Amino acid sequence: MSSVGYLCEICGEIGEIVHHKIPLTEENLNNTKISLGSDNLQLVCRSCHKRIHDELDGKGRRIIFDENGNIIPF
Repeated sequence: MSSVGYLCEICGEIGEIVHHKIPLTEENLNNTKISLGSDNLQLVCRSCHKRIHDELDGKGRRIIFDENGNIIPF
């Protein structure tokens, strides 16, 4: 993330969260181009990350993880 100066790629504030542009799903989780590929990762601030996910709500099944990286079923 140093390539973007540790700043949010949307608003320019301090970036804190690495966001997946293509949301992770159970179907694509093992596809490293999606889960780990730099083309699918974006550094964002908390505010922009919330806005992105507020817009995504209801648009397909996503997955979430616990603090140990395990999938949390929902």
